[in-house]
Amino acid sequence: MGAMTPPNLDKLVPEYGFLRDYVDLYRDRLQASPMMHFGAAIATLSAAVGWRAYLDFGGSQSPCTLYVIITGPSGSGKTTAANVASSIMASASKGALAAGATPPVRRIKVSHVSAKGLITAIGPASAETALRYESEPPPGVLIDWDEIGSLFGDVRDQVKGAGWKGDIRAEMMRMVDGRHGGDQTAMQLPASRCAVSLLGTMTQFELEQRAGMGLIRDGFIGRMLMLPTVGDVKLKAVPEPATPEYLNARAGLVAFIARVAEAREEFGNAFAKMDPAADALWKGWYGTELADIVKRAKIGEVEDAVAVVAGRLQATALKVATICAISRMEPTQRLDQVEIDEVDIMCGIEMFRSVLGYAERLAHVGGELPEDSYGEKVCEFLIAQNGHGPIGKKELLDRVKAASLNRAQRWRVVEELQTEGRVTIRQVSTGGRPRLEVGIVRD
Repeated sequence: MGAMTPPNLDKLVPEYGFLRDYVDLYRDRLQASPMMHFGAAIATLSAAVGWRAYLDFGGSQSPCTLYVIITGPSGSGKTTAANVASSIMASASKGALAAGATPPVRRIKVSHVSAKGLITAIGPASAETALRYESEPPPGVLIDWDEIGSLFGDVRDQVKGAGWKGDIRAEMMRMVDGRHGGDQTAMQLPASRCAVSLLGTMTQFELEQRAGMGLIRDGFIGRMLMLPTVGDVKLKAVPEPATPEYLNARAGLVAFIARVAEAREEFGNAFAKMDPAADALWKGWYGTELADIVKRAKIGEVEDAVAVVAGRLQATALKVATICAISRMEPTQRLDQVEIDEVDIMCGIEMFRSVLGYAERLAHVGGELPEDSYGEKVCEFLIAQNGHGPIGKKELLDRVKAASLNRAQRWRVVEELQTEGRVTIRQVSTGGRPRLEVGIVRD
């Protein structure tokens, strides 16, 4: 199985600016890890940037918005990190709302939504507004989707466009490139440009259960920045108090988001905004490391899947570099004066490497059905029991679970393991009702 590569936070976060200030402010304040706060920060800033920065592929353009998924164990602070970002986004919108104007950036919280519902929440209310969004940046939207696993569906049913999950995945892939399909039913919402970023959360275990080869190969996984939390969960019994210094620092973050979202000038095409050193670094990396990944696609199924993800992710790496560059914008600097330098490109490359390593791990487990994965978990658990001996059926099923398998399905997997000669199942008399015990077969 592909090794989990811990993201190097020092290589991802610029030395100064909005992203650094954000991570440093919340690093030790809450239970969420610094990596979670970084993911929340870069998703939030990318929503504020929206169509003001884009990649131009010969006339076809894609805004520098980002889809970020924070993964980690239950109780590790994923939702807390997302809530912090949402509160900053809400504060940045207050001025426009108070004046009765459309906020230049806003947050939408969803849990279960159809493609039509998402378009209704994001899209313009009239054809005139839709037409205006073709010539001026539409308002930025941050989708806050806690426990986003339902969007991935079941690994056995990940046909592109199948069912509501397929519909909304297809719509969100369109939104990555800055457009939505509109709604031509009774509501008659016109198709238009949009600037949508995503901040989702889910456990690493659920992601590995749900991310099958279908999602990897159709490009859905390749559009996601999956940020894992590696290592022990940091426990924080009591959050740090909201001191005047903290409130002042938070106000600075809010002001920066509002400043970017309200900017009338544009950053423009990221391909044209790299300084000479950054341009040379980008082209050199593209022609070596990325080219080697593509060549390796012929080796096997996993390598081919990784190459598919890399093909989607390389553009996202430059979007990350762009957001990093904008995050370092000086107080007197205009958005159209910002350039991408070598440090920004290295941030994008580091993000690429980290996410691709995670995707490789998913490619290794993504071809497995939930039953296969559960069978391995049962064997690993029984081996870890060491000299503790067999375990009762009820306790085994209580302690070793699978998100997509019910209790009866899990027991059928155990029975199949017995058929394969990997575990033993025996009935033990206890003086009352007979008890079934499961043990590992040792070589």
